[in-house]
Formats: sequence, C-alpha cells, structure tokens
Amino acid sequence: GFRCSMSPPVQFTGQSHQPKTTNPMNKPARKAIIPTRAGETVEFDNQITDKNNQTRYVHNHFNPYYENAEIAGVASIMEDITERVRAEYEIKKQAGLINLAHDSIIVRDLNSRIIFWNKGAELKYGYSFEEVKNQISYELFKTVFPEPLDDIKARLMQTNYWSGELIQSCKDGK
Repeated sequence: GFRCSMSPPVQFTGQSHQPKTTNPMNKPARKAIIPTRAGETVEFDNQITDKNNQTRYVHNHFNPYYENAEIAGVASIMEDITERVRAEYEIKKQAGLINLAHDSIIVRDLNSRIIFWNKGAELKYGYSFEEVKNQISYELFKTVFPEPLDDIKARLMQTNYWSGELIQSCKDGK
C-alpha cells in the first residue's frame, strides 16, 4: 500500500497532518536527500520496524522542498514492498537449491534464450552462466534435432510437451 506524509506538518483543509510513520528524515533519507535540488525526486529502498515490531521494507519517493537554500521539509510516498522482497528472497533461496543439483538444469525463454543455468549445466557443458546468458541454446550447443525445429515448437505450443533426443556439443567441442 501507499502512505503519504509531509514533514514538517502542513495544513490540509484546516487540519494539521502529522506523519504516522517514522520521520521521513531518518539517516538513510537525509543522506539521499541532502545532495538534491528542489523539484528532484529521490527514490530508495529502506527497512523499517512497524508498530507491531515487525520488519517491513518500503520503497521511498522523496521530494524535498527548500526555503533559503535549506531543506524545509519533504513530501514523501512510502510504498510497502515487503511481500515483493520476501518473494525475491524465496526465489533466490530456491535458485540456490537448484544450483546444488548435479543434473543440468537450463531454463530458456520462448525465443530459446538461456535465462537460468545451474552449476550442473556448468560442469556438463563447460560454460559459466555469464558466458551463456541470453545466448540462443540451439546455436550455442550446435544442436542437431531429430525433426525440424518448427515442428517441435508447434507441438510444444499445442501440447505443452515434447520429448526427444538431441545431439549437442559442449564448450570443448565434444
């Protein structure tokens, strides 16, 4: 969700609005805002503790305003990104487990570009992930298909499944 606040308090329809979150001018915010000019927006992620003493992650959008060349206050939007941060952590943890597998695990996008490559694939094919990232797999491996590639792709798109034996080369040509 979003929470908007202003520091110092400003008047909204006759009522003073005081932020209910931690003062946005905490150390990370101050460090990010000090070098900015009026009208610039500063964005950064931050970890905070909520009123229930739970850790939350927020994406901050700060827009400082100035009086006499000094920061007079900050308009801010704080977006709660806790669920996204936790999901990213889980994905990294799972990718770490996949890297422990001795089997080759290669993930390609619909254009056959390699987007994931585990340690087992590194050992089998001789390439690091950095070497193969975004490479077209069948070009990299000099793949020989048992039937035309277009037929394989058509069957895969129709049934979400294809099985067959491929002939591929490793980095050393074998």
